Amino acid sequence: MALTEKQYINKIEFLHTGDVQVRESTEVYRDEQMIAQEYHRRVVSADEQLDGPLAERLQGIQLEVVAERNSLREEKAKLEAEKADLEKQVSDKDAELQKAQEEHQKTIENYKLLEEAKKLVEDELALAKQELESLKPVEEPQEEPQPQEDPQEPEVQEEQEVQA
Repeated sequence: MALTEKQYINKIEFLHTGDVQVRESTEVYRDEQMIAQEYHRRVVSADEQLDGPLAERLQGIQLEVVAERNSLREEKAKLEAEKADLEKQVSDKDAELQKAQEEHQKTIENYKLLEEAKKLVEDELALAKQELESLKPVEEPQEEPQPQEDPQEPEVQEEQEVQA
């Protein structure tokens, strides 16, 4: 009855932080039948220097992870700068909108004041017209003009009276 032990890396996971999680498995066999299995998990940071068989296996992968993490950091910094710029633009637009709303409100208030002033002027004009009407002299009915006698006509009348 021979016992044998095998150790190997059976799982490698890349974490969102850029680190690598490695699971090593240790299996114990008796006459080619596994009687025990044990796992050991460890996290290797992207900057950590390794040695041994794990270093050989992860060296290429680790370099890729470091490069990807650096690329993601640069992209994140770029996106944060864009976000800050967009937030500033939104803030500026909000300030412009607020100013425009205030100006619009002032315009509405001025319009209402003008409408009130117009009504007051119209009322004053109506009162002035009434006063003007009351100040006009009342025209007395004129006597009907008497027809003027034609100077030749009186002579005719006189002649008629004389003949009579």
